[in-house]
Order: sequence, then structure tokens, then C-alpha cells
Amino acid sequence: MLEKALTQKELSALLGMTTFEIYKKLCWQIEADLKKLLYLKRKPNK
Repeated sequence: MLEKALTQKELSALLGMTTFEIYKKLCWQIEADLKKLLYLKRKPNK
């Protein structure tokens, strides 16, 4: 599987974004997912 993995350069070219832009989007999504999980954990069960 790893031999088929894209390099950072290939991924950037495919998505039309720089590595930093991809990194920012991934971090933003991880943060959003964590907030959602924390909300669900605190939400009282009915």
C-alpha cells in the first residue's frame, strides 16, 4: 500500500493546493471533529 502512496508534491499537484493549504484544511477538519465528539460526549442521553 505504501508503494502506491502519493508524494507531497503529487498530492499538491492533484489537489491544486500547496502542502501548507492541505495541512491547514486537515487541521481544521480534525479540530471540527474533536469539537463534535466533545459535544456528543457531554450531551445527556435521553
